[in-house]
Amino acid sequence: MSLEVNISQLAQGRIPCANVKEGVDGPVNCVTQANLICSRCYLVQYCSHGCQVTHWPQHKLDCNSALRKPGWQPTWASEGRRPAFMSTVMPSVSFGHLRFLYGNIAAFDVLKLAHNEGKKHNKDLNLCFAASGDLRNIIESVIGMPDDYSGTCLCVVNDKDQLVVARNVVMLLTSLVFPPVIAAVLILHIWYSARLTPKMLQDVKDRVRPLIAEVLKKIEQKKDDVLLHKTWTFGTRMLSLRLYKQQWNLILRLFDAEQPVSKGEEERQYVMLNDTRVDYRERRLFTMSPSRRVCSHKMRESGMLLPFGSCSDGYTSSNPTLFDNDSGAWLLKDSADPLAGWALKDILASGVRRGGPKEDIYGHLHFHIRDLLENFCQKTTLMKIHVDMYCVNATELPSLLDDRLKESAFDRIEISNIADANYIGLEKSLSTFGPLLKNRKQSSHATLITLFMNAAEQAAQARGYDIEAMMTGMQKISQFLPSKLPANQNPSNPAALRASAAKDLVRDYDKLWAQYMRMLDFPTIVKKTGMKPKVKNTVVEAWPMRLYKRYGEPGAQEDFDNLMESGSSGDERYVEWMRSE
Repeated sequence: MSLEVNISQLAQGRIPCANVKEGVDGPVNCVTQANLICSRCYLVQYCSHGCQVTHWPQHKLDCNSALRKPGWQPTWASEGRRPAFMSTVMPSVSFGHLRFLYGNIAAFDVLKLAHNEGKKHNKDLNLCFAASGDLRNIIESVIGMPDDYSGTCLCVVNDKDQLVVARNVVMLLTSLVFPPVIAAVLILHIWYSARLTPKMLQDVKDRVRPLIAEVLKKIEQKKDDVLLHKTWTFGTRMLSLRLYKQQWNLILRLFDAEQPVSKGEEERQYVMLNDTRVDYRERRLFTMSPSRRVCSHKMRESGMLLPFGSCSDGYTSSNPTLFDNDSGAWLLKDSADPLAGWALKDILASGVRRGGPKEDIYGHLHFHIRDLLENFCQKTTLMKIHVDMYCVNATELPSLLDDRLKESAFDRIEISNIADANYIGLEKSLSTFGPLLKNRKQSSHATLITLFMNAAEQAAQARGYDIEAMMTGMQKISQFLPSKLPANQNPSNPAALRASAAKDLVRDYDKLWAQYMRMLDFPTIVKKTGMKPKVKNTVVEAWPMRLYKRYGEPGAQEDFDNLMESGSSGDERYVEWMRSE
């Protein structure tokens, strides 16, 4: 398998025929246009009945998988034991490395120009992503800008995790030095796949590594505690890095890491398929439709973000950005899921546009992200954009900015969930970043965006046990669930666990949020910081993962099922802020 084969198929928008044939370099997918979808599992498609028959000995293992049986039960239920996550000996904990190398909440456009400044807005825009994580919000925001935007867009991008920043740098440089179609495929796999083809890895090394190596040669004699600045210019596109020497070195080390793929797979599977975590995995699988269970399990087994029917035999080089340079360890938690970083409705819509098998959710995600990346790479070639990257604690960022950006300079500031109490908190977040936001005379649309991941749960815990709220919630969810709630109250019963997870989707979030605001004393924080919350969000939905529709309303059951499969509790709350004056 070669990079050119992948690019050729992807550029034509092809979903591969799942039949595998012997190619020059090994097994490859049949390249004939595939239109016949398996009507049993809706996970794969074929170009002909002949290919379908030929491939059946392999496909039947998935099509007839126990995970697809309507009555499938988690192992702990079939064995009649208490699941590990309810054990007093081994309580529910995360497993693997606590790194967030890709997003765990859906991406969004921080500008929404059409709803704010307007489609005709052509003034320069300054955006700050103070705790960016990966690139998804930057990509969505750039794509969302009008095609005829003629101003200059500055994106200040910062994250304290050196590996997150190093990965972002590699992906952005890839977007600059390769044509959009090729860059999109490379970035997608660098971002999400455990392995690359040898040619993919070599191409990135050949084109991107020299740019970093040249910088390191020039800064060899510089002190370790000095921020070192480099800017690359590609037409109207500029990428600036302001990093310390060790951070520059880490980027180069990514290219020089040499780990046998067998070792990488051993390390990855130790985390993603560890025997001690089977109950945790199956708890998630139980919330999914039968075919999506199979799809999810294959993604976990293979580590590759590809359509379900794609042959991955040619991906034989470990992705150096997802493994530790020294120990070779896989650097993600076992709960890390590429789906979490993107809106499910958009992923499904991409699948419909492609005409792909409806249950191949990771195939839909593959093409959704690839299309976004190609759009981003193409769009940036036609606009004036400057990305300025840092790798510091968010609270240090303001002091490192150019003088012109240190006060009343930004149209949007997005700070992820660092305003949560277990990070720097709301008051410090607003007092740190509020002064950087344009005042209301400069722009009535300037917005600081905060995310609260734990507010509703903290408020619920503060309220204590509320039997009335619990009974109301159980009554609501019983209508959505596929079967009656179990008569016995065994908490380890899978149906009871599903109901317990579902009840969070129907909480009275408005009441919980009002309580949380009282707990934090919002009026005092507003007075101290000179910031105030918008009455209504204009950039991102306040509760993006909340179940709004009642049972019986059009689309309500579908929304409920999608939220259950997403693993979200619905707690995620965005608050938008503006300067008081």
